[in-house]
Amino acid sequence: MILPAGRLCGGTKPILFARGNHEPRGKYAGELKEMLGFNDYYYTARYGELNFLVMDGGEDKPDDDPKNGGLFVSEAYRDAELAAVEALPVPDGINLCLCHIPLFAPSEDSPQYTRFSALLGKWGVRLEISGHEHLLDLWTETPYATLVAGGPTDDLGFVSCLIEIKGSAATVTAKNDKGETVRTYVPIALN
Repeated sequence: MILPAGRLCGGTKPILFARGNHEPRGKYAGELKEMLGFNDYYYTARYGELNFLVMDGGEDKPDDDPKNGGLFVSEAYRDAELAAVEALPVPDGINLCLCHIPLFAPSEDSPQYTRFSALLGKWGVRLEISGHEHLLDLWTETPYATLVAGGPTDDLGFVSCLIEIKGSAATVTAKNDKGETVRTYVPIALN
């Protein structure tokens, strides 16, 4: 995933990795941190005036689900992640959140999601960029705009998004695997 992204931008842009719900599973799950050179899957990064809070929502299945094999405990992991991030200072600039599973989930009953939303509010996050749902949508009824950015979708094919930020506004251009623009969101206010 990282090498093709690096070739795509020619090494001129940072590449940020947000772990998804499939990475904790499988033969090489235990080696992923070492392969990527990570201490944790949640971290911050800065690029110009943009501050990125990269979060890991963990597994999307209950901890006792047989697919987890008892090897990944999401609730305890999320508690540790939230405690670590809550202790970080809030940076100046435009604050964005990257994650695989959308962190504001009004239908979720878990207090973890309430805590994630409160944390993003404290951080002044203006845009959350996520995936997981296999659709392309911009949720604006959330406390901050949430771009659910494509991937393999049922109706649009495989979708990728180009997000351009100028000043305090973002423009999103979504293209399918044929290179056709399938949707544009403009402007998304970031102030």
